[in-house]
Amino acid sequence: MNGKVKLKLLTYWKDENLECCCPSHNRCNKNHGCEELEFTLDPYADSKECMKHDSHIRINGRVQQRR
Repeated sequence: MNGKVKLKLLTYWKDENLECCCPSHNRCNKNHGCEELEFTLDPYADSKECMKHDSHIRINGRVQQRR
């Protein structure tokens, strides 16, 4: 499993501000005429970038930082 999650959300933007954001299966009652957007969330993206450096090694299946 790579940790990425795909989400479909109903969003309403006013200028550059997000005014409303709801899951598509649980619409709000505000009737803004929301737009459906699909997002991909990767909660491990920053940790993958950090682990690219050679200061981390794998010992007995665990990742440890070398000093």
